[in-house]
Amino acid sequence: MGSYEDSDGYKYVYTLYYNSSAGKLIPVEGEDGKTRYGMVIFQGLLAFWGFLANLILIIALASSKSARRLVITLYILSLTTIQLLMCVVNLPFAVYDDLHKWSLGQRFCEAWVLMDVTLSCISALVIVMMNIDRLMFVLDAKRYVKNMKVIALILMVIFPWLLGISLVIIIWVKGKQIFPDFPGMCVYALHKEYAMVSPFVMYFIPALIILGLTFAILVTVVLHPHHRQPPDGTHMFDEQGQPQLPYPFREHNSLFSVCLVNFFFLAMSFPYNCENAVMAFCETDNCMPPSDRPHIFYLLGISFLGLNPLLWLTYQEVRGAFLRIFENICKR
Repeated sequence: MGSYEDSDGYKYVYTLYYNSSAGKLIPVEGEDGKTRYGMVIFQGLLAFWGFLANLILIIALASSKSARRLVITLYILSLTTIQLLMCVVNLPFAVYDDLHKWSLGQRFCEAWVLMDVTLSCISALVIVMMNIDRLMFVLDAKRYVKNMKVIALILMVIFPWLLGISLVIIIWVKGKQIFPDFPGMCVYALHKEYAMVSPFVMYFIPALIILGLTFAILVTVVLHPHHRQPPDGTHMFDEQGQPQLPYPFREHNSLFSVCLVNFFFLAMSFPYNCENAVMAFCETDNCMPPSDRPHIFYLLGISFLGLNPLLWLTYQEVRGAFLRIFENICKR
């Protein structure tokens, strides 16, 4: 993204799109600076709210003994940590890039872009693993409680991070298109083949898996209503603090919240990833979108950062953890 001033001193913003077939960067004139500043303000407010809300959610769950006994808490903390990192690292520099000429160097530009892509990819993979875990639970809760060991849980939480980083290295690092430096701009582009593969591997395939798992979870819950009955309690930690797995009923209460997270994550990320796929397959300059549309779709996608903590409030255990935090604050 860049800017220029006309003879009357009015500032305009344009976006650089990379047409991988034509092998060139195409400047597309966009909206005036006032409209762009509105988007910048939105990003700033989103960064502040997302940081505050996700941080409180992490503190609430980490400080709640009841929540720590639940397997789903590990996935919530993993996903929320990603959202927090995006609010701290990605959004502030996005605001900087919109308001100023990029003066932090090409190396930092590349690191920033790769961080953004990596965290977005890991978010999708964490949600995939969370749904696999929930499906395993609803299919056979007793076997799940018996066989799911602490080591297995840790591996299921770490796996999305390792896979996400590996995919970014394979697609975004190996597939990087080399360009001469553009003074005052942060430019990162992929070769055509990698640009075409990226949205499918990093969004559409995980999205299809999430949709399939969501459907399977809902069908299983409908066909096995006995899962909704409170069973006898087994706790993740006994009186001596030895790790055990949680009792199924409280785990089952998380299913509605998981489905909500699935829906909003997929729906809010879909337009931006569709735009990326179209741009990757674009063969002529005529199919390039208006410059403001990708930015709007990007803002829609990252708005999930601020929505994520609110969606988890539909889960009774999270609400209880929040209430305990505020009760402790009020007592002080």
